[in-house]
Amino acid sequence: MSLKQKKKNRFTFLNCLYTESNGNTSAMFNMWEVGKELKLDHYETSQIVDYLIGENLIESMALGGGISLTHWGVKEVEETVENQIRPTEYFLPLNFIIIGTMNNLSLQQGKNNSNITFVLNEQTLINLDKIIDSLNQVKDSLQLTNET
Repeated sequence: MSLKQKKKNRFTFLNCLYTESNGNTSAMFNMWEVGKELKLDHYETSQIVDYLIGENLIESMALGGGISLTHWGVKEVEETVENQIRPTEYFLPLNFIIIGTMNNLSLQQGKNNSNITFVLNEQTLINLDKIIDSLNQVKDSLQLTNET
């Protein structure tokens, strides 16, 4: 598993505790149930909990896997959520995009009052007309009522 995936899983686990407890450090959870809910195996859950305890983001409360958030864990989740484009000391930014291949498309994120210019050529308009015609034919053949 990559380091990026480990960090993502750690944050997902910590954020689950935060969300379920509404940031309450008195709420207690069973680490195994949280791991199961997040579809993590036993080993992964154990590794995540060990890391989060080591960083004082959660603490062990009872034998058998009882854990709870610490004040620092609450602060870390809130900082990560408030500053989604910057990494924190422990976690990657929440807001990132991975694009394998992108042709003739625009992507804009995190900007206000921005413009995107898109130029349509004649072939694009012809293709768009064909798509619209095909959709209209399918729509007509379905004989749907206005409500449907």
